[in-house]
Amino acid sequence: KRRRFLIAVAVVVVVALAAALGGVLGGKKGSESQGATGDTSGSSRGNGTGTSDGPSSSSPSSVPQPARAGSPLTAAAMRKSDGGLDLRLYFLDRDNRLVWAHCDTLRPLADGESSCWEMGGRFPSYSEPDSQLAATNIVWATQMRPQTELFYTGSGTRLLGVNFNDNFNPRIMADSIDGVGWSTGSESALAAYWPWLVHQDATGALVHVRNNPPANLEPGAVWGAAGINVTALVGTKLAMVPASANFTRIGGWGGYAVFYQGRDSRLSVAMSRLNGSDSSLNAPLSFPTTLPVINVPDKAPIAAFTAARLNDADQRVDAYVLYIDG
Repeated sequence: KRRRFLIAVAVVVVVALAAALGGVLGGKKGSESQGATGDTSGSSRGNGTGTSDGPSSSSPSSVPQPARAGSPLTAAAMRKSDGGLDLRLYFLDRDNRLVWAHCDTLRPLADGESSCWEMGGRFPSYSEPDSQLAATNIVWATQMRPQTELFYTGSGTRLLGVNFNDNFNPRIMADSIDGVGWSTGSESALAAYWPWLVHQDATGALVHVRNNPPANLEPGAVWGAAGINVTALVGTKLAMVPASANFTRIGGWGGYAVFYQGRDSRLSVAMSRLNGSDSSLNAPLSFPTTLPVINVPDKAPIAAFTAARLNDADQRVDAYVLYIDG
């Protein structure tokens, strides 16, 4: 039986992140590679190898760390069993170290508190001033409910990751992708929706990375990567969304869409499979991949989300894209 999941309500997340931007961030409160292995632990967790003399921080900090000007932002959200949302926000502080903040939307506020947001503090990483970030959630079995994966680029645009899981000790540790040794293009952005990650190589081609390929849904320490036959504007921002409300289709058939800027600077979208082909998905198509002519300033931010269609037998989704117009 195919596993299904509910796509988070994006409006709630946007409102909560707006509160974070006003509080926490202000400081007041191509080629193919298949089967690469980061470790042999049998899960997505695992100790990787860094690319500098050591992590930039060895323990979380309780002191609020304001985001530096121009820091990338990434967030992940998960509906909890009590009906609330668990929101996690990641950014670079003024020392260019990775920091996280979190919000339990049903947490009672203490006297003097005006927001659910709390600082998680710094954590061990190999972040750089130009690090790019992409966060996503794993939902698998009891121990992965949920596990947040933060992908980021380190020295030499090395592709790295950190796991956040309250069910493990330690609850924050390096991901197995650290040991694979892949790098992105020097201007590449990142976008992720588990079990997928998309980045750009030095030629402008888009590459997708999958955990535990080709079709396993259980997290593992094996990673695969392949080009998706798309060459984009070098330095384009990326946004990634599920193209189905069925997790089996998303994870097994490449059922995701990635929004990007084409070489003509127009907003574009692609869907693809792990083998790099552009053939149609073996599933009902939720939305067309031919967009109207939309010109976007070069390297401008792009964001997107999808929402499941109510009572749709084909488990299709509606897509919403946010961008800065020209």
